[in-house]
Formats: sequence, C-alpha cells, structure tokens
Amino acid sequence: MSVIIRFEPGALPFSWRCAIWPLIGQILVEKQYATTSQVLEARRNQLADAGKHLGEHLVALGYVTPSQIEEALRLQSRMRGGLAPEPKAEASASRARILVADDDPALRGLLANLLEMRGFSVTVTGDGEEALAAFQEGSYDCVITDWMMPRRDGLELARAVKTLNPLVQVIVCSGALDSATFEQHAKEGIIDGYLPKPFRTQAVYEVIQKALGYED
Repeated sequence: MSVIIRFEPGALPFSWRCAIWPLIGQILVEKQYATTSQVLEARRNQLADAGKHLGEHLVALGYVTPSQIEEALRLQSRMRGGLAPEPKAEASASRARILVADDDPALRGLLANLLEMRGFSVTVTGDGEEALAAFQEGSYDCVITDWMMPRRDGLELARAVKTLNPLVQVIVCSGALDSATFEQHAKEGIIDGYLPKPFRTQAVYEVIQKALGYED
C-alpha cells in the first residue's frame, strides 16, 4: 500500500534539496532499504513529475521512510565531505562526480571546464573503451558521452554502464542522435538525458541538474 506524503512548497528540508539523488538511491539499495527496481520506478515517476525529488517519490510509493532517506543523506555527507552551506543550493553539485567521454579533445575540454566551474568533479576520457575502464575503476554519479566514438560508441557505453550500475545517470551529447532514437532508448532505461550539439552553456547545466535531481 502506498503512503502518500506531501511537502508544502518551500518546506522540503534543505538536505533533501541539495542531495545527489543517484548516490542516495545507491546508498538505499546498499542498505537494503529499497531494491534497485524500486529506485528505478521512483526515478520514472520523477521524470513524469519533476516537481518532486526522487526521495519524495520513494516515500510516496511506500518503499522507504523519511528517516531512512535522512540516514542515507548523512552517509552521503560523510562520503562527499559534507553538504554545502545554505543558501547556495547549487553548491550541492560540488559533491557530484561526472565522467565525460568524447573523442573531440576541444569539446571534452570545454565540457570539463564548464562543469568544474560549477564545482563538479570531472574525469575526461577520449573514447568509449577508455570511459568504461575509468567507470569500472572509479565511482561516478553521471556519465556524459558522445554518441559516435571509436572502439566503443555511446550506446555501447551506456548499456555497459547501466549493466554495471543502473542507478547512474547517462547523458548523451551528440549532433547525430534524433529524437525518436533518444525516446526509444530512454524508455528502455539506457539513456537518461540528451544534450544536442552544438550546445549552450546553460543547456549543459540544465540537463545535469535534471539528471542529478538537485535544485539550482
């Protein structure tokens, strides 16, 4: 039975507003408070109702309690060095780790600079194979990948990432991906966001914000 909990506008705790929700989802699964499929279901609900955070959807579905969310938030804080001070909610991004994969050195350098300016921790790689190796060795909240790359393309990388950790958000950055193909793979749960090339600086921040579920 679902438990309906609603927060009044502006009443959502600050710690919830600055959370890195992909990481919170992983912590909840590791603590066995929720299953991966339950977190993914809540994520689908969040995409349909972006007005609420992942935690609110998990609680509303009856999968976790607010106290379990708070425990996961405390663990996140210890893992990533503490939460940013209020009111700079955008600084919550400074705890998120992003892996960038693109065979264009200029573009991946630009993406890295833009993300680091917002406080993200960024790792850049030159192709899908290199990106997968980095992903297997590290811990990431989000992967931004080009669609067409040597050795392993963006779709192959996305599938591999989701196989290893379905809670990590995958964003495709491409000028060759049509909307129908994106929608198909999004429904399959392989791709979580799309950043068309050439991109605007603000578009980069918006797609990351939506993927990670933090408030700017």
